[in-house]
Amino acid sequence: MLVSLSIGKPQMTAKDKQATTEVAVDKHATEDVVAVTKKLYPKHMLKPILHAETAARSYLKSVTEPRGPGLGVLPSKLFMEFHPKMGEFRVGFFQAVTVFLNNYSSVLAIAQSQQGSMFEHNTYPDVSQLRSEFSFDVLYPSLESAGNITLQMEAEGLAVYRKEIEAQTNVNQAARQKMLFGRLGEAVKRISVQCGKEDGKIYDTLTSNLDDMLRIL
Repeated sequence: MLVSLSIGKPQMTAKDKQATTEVAVDKHATEDVVAVTKKLYPKHMLKPILHAETAARSYLKSVTEPRGPGLGVLPSKLFMEFHPKMGEFRVGFFQAVTVFLNNYSSVLAIAQSQQGSMFEHNTYPDVSQLRSEFSFDVLYPSLESAGNITLQMEAEGLAVYRKEIEAQTNVNQAARQKMLFGRLGEAVKRISVQCGKEDGKIYDTLTSNLDDMLRIL
């Protein structure tokens, strides 16, 4: 089955227009070729959130086969393990987000200290807006809605899967036939032995077992 992981975060960087102008003037360059970008939030305070995201994406990568940007193929047999595991990653992600938001005043104070004169308070959303910009969604798009990726799977992946299934089916069928012919041989042998006896009698159980196997064949 197809699976994708979508993790949303607020804007983490912003272009500082004043600093860009100052650098352009200082370096005798035009602003078209200069851009000063500042990190809005202290790195160490974002680290738990980013760590939770990385852990989730690493797990997803370990159990799926890539099938396009943000999409992977998850073996159906792993679904019962995968779904609750991703639920755990989601809980961990939002726990880290909650800690970050609970310390938002400290986040802004440290950001101001780090950015100095580049700090602009109006760049930052309020807590409720910031909370709404975090998201963690595990999606299971259908093959029909996957567009061109579905066609790619048909051409590259599904043909391989079909061949593997066909090969395995042939192996299983050959094994079943071998077992059945073995049982048939044993049944005929038992009848032959019984008939070879001087006072040998043919019992219904001997012939009924043979009849059952012949019907299967």
